[in-house]
Amino acid sequence: MKFRKVSWDEIEEGCIILYEKTERNFKFDCILAICRGGWIPVRIISDLSAVKDVGNLRIESYDVYDKNEAKITQDVSVDVKDKNVLLVDDIADTGDSLILAKKYLLKKFPKNLMTATLHCKVTSKIRPDFFVKETDADTWIIYPWEKRETERKLKNEGILI
Repeated sequence: MKFRKVSWDEIEEGCIILYEKTERNFKFDCILAICRGGWIPVRIISDLSAVKDVGNLRIESYDVYDKNEAKITQDVSVDVKDKNVLLVDDIADTGDSLILAKKYLLKKFPKNLMTATLHCKVTSKIRPDFFVKETDADTWIIYPWEKRETERKLKNEGILI
């Protein structure tokens, strides 16, 4: 597996691009983060769009880069009924989190629901409606908000990056 660290500047630039792509094609009035990875992109998109109806849905499926079954561990924090919802995560890796979140949220009757990520792996089971960059299957993206967590795990496994 290859590892690629992403800088804060790349994140901000990516969020601007992601916002511009969504804004041209989807007028959302609610933004949801799949937490933890979607929190920072959602906050930046909220700032860019002036949409203040922001919430999250917690789905756990990884211990850093070790994959487990995706499961909802915290309910959606805002009412999405009759809203145009933009669901955001940092990456569509396997796609399991996005698939689970989308199925779950559709049962809450949003008016429209679209998905967005900064990155999308070519092997993801779902392609987000909007994303910034496609990545190959064997590259693990290390975001600035998780770098120490990832470095600790890799160090414990004898892997230096």
